[in-house]
Amino acid sequence: LAEFERSGFLLGLPVLGPDELCRARAEFEELLCARVDRCRTDEARFRAAHTLSRPLHQDLVFRLAQHGAVLRLVEDLLGPQFVCWSAHLFCKLPGDPT
Repeated sequence: LAEFERSGFLLGLPVLGPDELCRARAEFEELLCARVDRCRTDEARFRAAHTLSRPLHQDLVFRLAQHGAVLRLVEDLLGPQFVCWSAHLFCKLPGDPT
């Protein structure tokens, strides 16, 4: 909590175990490829990687948003009463100028 109070964000928190992480990375790669592989320009690829309509309708995003470790961390910050209104997996492709 002290780090969050100091900086306003948290990094490197242990959420997924090795097997869960491998599965999530593979699913994310599949989701990302489905979005960027059909793009004709780098700009379109970068935009496609940044935007995912209805993210909680994606199995991976939905599963991560309700993962016990994530919920415990959020509860430590916000208390037991909160709602996940939306979620975002941020991806910055190599060469993306933003």
